[in-house]
Amino acid sequence: MNKNWLLIPTLLMTLSGTAGAVTLSLSPSSLTIPVSTDYSVDLVVSELDIPGGEVIGGFDVDISFDPTQASFLGYNLGTSLGDEGLFEAVDFSLGDLGGGLIDLAEVSLLSTPDLLAIQTESFTLATLDFHCLGCGTSLIEIIANDPMLAVSDGFGLPLPVTIGGGTEVTQVPEPSVVLLLAAGMLALGFTKSRAKN
Repeated sequence: MNKNWLLIPTLLMTLSGTAGAVTLSLSPSSLTIPVSTDYSVDLVVSELDIPGGEVIGGFDVDISFDPTQASFLGYNLGTSLGDEGLFEAVDFSLGDLGGGLIDLAEVSLLSTPDLLAIQTESFTLATLDFHCLGCGTSLIEIIANDPMLAVSDGFGLPLPVTIGGGTEVTQVPEPSVVLLLAAGMLALGFTKSRAKN
């Protein structure tokens, strides 16, 4: 028997292992919002090789934010890993850990063919809700303690992952406050000019 035939399985395993990494990122990449308003940021997975049979079966990441600039209101998991109400997925998230850290984790109980039917190349894993506290600029970003364990496939095996950019949030004074301040300055100027005459 020709020994070159024995190299084919090794070559196929090597080629399948060189698939590109999926990307985890936050969307939008930047926000400008008035102080004292609520806003949302999505945890998004992209570059999933659906034609190649690649699916997301679970994820476990932390999200960091500046607690002096925002308060965390809560999160909602997407439905692309299955419906928790129908026992298709399990939420293992710990939520707000304090100190500006949020833990998000979910595992799907669906088979790979079922996940292929509901997942696309890019979808939202979770939506995080915040309340703006003060003026300034802050960053919300993904922290993967072990990037090799951040995302798994339909069999629970780690998928290569690239951690994308975070969300830069710029909080500005509410327009009504700026208008009120401008009206006050205008009235003050009018009063002073009238006093001179």
